[in-house]
Amino acid sequence: MKRKSRGPGTLRRLSLAIAALTWIGIAPAAAQDIPDDFEILSSDVANGESVAVLVTGWHPVTGEEPDIQSMSGGGGMVAITGDEFVEAVSNTGRVSEVRRYEYLPVIAMTMDADALAAAKSYDSDVRIWKDLPVKTMLSESGRMVGADRAHGGGYEGAGTWIAVIDTGVDTGHPFIAGRPIFEACFADRCPNGEQQMLGEGAARPVGPHGTHVAGIALGHGDRMSGVAPMAGLIAINVFESEGGSSFANVLAALDWLIRMAWTQPVSIASINMSLGAPVHAGAPCPFAPFDMAVNLLAQRNIAIVAASGNESETRGISVPACVNGIVSVGAIDKGSKVADFSNSAPILDLLAPGVSIDSAVPRTAGNSAPFEKWPGTSMAAPHVAGAFAVLRQAAPLRSVWDLYRALVDSGNTVRDRRNGITKPSLDVAGALHALGVRPGADRATQDVDSTPQEEERDWQPIGE
Repeated sequence: MKRKSRGPGTLRRLSLAIAALTWIGIAPAAAQDIPDDFEILSSDVANGESVAVLVTGWHPVTGEEPDIQSMSGGGGMVAITGDEFVEAVSNTGRVSEVRRYEYLPVIAMTMDADALAAAKSYDSDVRIWKDLPVKTMLSESGRMVGADRAHGGGYEGAGTWIAVIDTGVDTGHPFIAGRPIFEACFADRCPNGEQQMLGEGAARPVGPHGTHVAGIALGHGDRMSGVAPMAGLIAINVFESEGGSSFANVLAALDWLIRMAWTQPVSIASINMSLGAPVHAGAPCPFAPFDMAVNLLAQRNIAIVAASGNESETRGISVPACVNGIVSVGAIDKGSKVADFSNSAPILDLLAPGVSIDSAVPRTAGNSAPFEKWPGTSMAAPHVAGAFAVLRQAAPLRSVWDLYRALVDSGNTVRDRRNGITKPSLDVAGALHALGVRPGADRATQDVDSTPQEEERDWQPIGE
């Protein structure tokens, strides 16, 4: 959650969320100051070839909360990317696979060199980004992060939801089942054969990664538990196969979660993205399509957590972890040593266990409850996503900035021997204490501005 300025802002804050926007420091820079990938794309696209892109005009959204629906401008990008834009570009070059979003002012499309040039010249505010391919970021670690002490005090994420954007989840696995679950898919091909599917079966796993990640965040079993074992799960698959996805799919998932956050009576505490592109940045990366999503979700006090990546980079972390406002997480082993594979940079937010992490994998014939130990920043990130759910239960009226500050201020600092950078390691119990909550103490004596939801709280269903 990199609180760094990005230059003069063009976005007028929604009065409803001034505090949230100040927290993330995410006012987009003026359009002429935002670099995009046009020059790179122009050199990559040869005659007759096409490239997948994300186009945005980056026009601000204004108004009060009820006007949030108006940002879609009837579908597509605000002011810039609408029917006229698509028609103009299509008349000049070859355009295919056009994909709109309901809330985000972005359009995904595939275009040739002529269409690319036409899109860039359509308006001075148009910015074009490469739609990069996305990959996953590959005993009991709860005790290591203080989750057991939080659980002992009754703080297990009850009444909250964690969204896992990944390869899908085996929702019937005994470690995952027995909680409120909603499934969704935003992939090149979902189980229904379309790019979108909602409801039971939508998040059917195409690989084991998402199930393992979900188990770390909220699994519950006899011998071990995830960080927030009472949280509800929003399982979202964005992969057609374990290695096949793109930012266009991830943005579609975020777009739908924005809709849920603004229209449904549910408390989404965090969104976990143990995925990314191996493009590294040592400073907050200007990537407008994600900036708007972070902005709108922050207004609903939802934390977005992303893995820093596994390429052993010591001066940069992966996209989208480097995006301003996203909580980036690197990996440490059980001796609190930074893992050699974990990407690092001054903008990294937190460290969490990511070496030999035991969690669920999809069931197989003859094994109804399989578990495996995996390494990766993918395993570190869901520890933090689960922590946000625990803190949200304990302090439901505190801002997400308050929860973030509690996490980074309470953890013991760990020095990365490779580059000398020190970062805090996750301590859930310590973060509760920083919020004025004492795990295990009588709740009536807690020095916190709100009481936690009880486990028997009625869960609100998620609509489609």
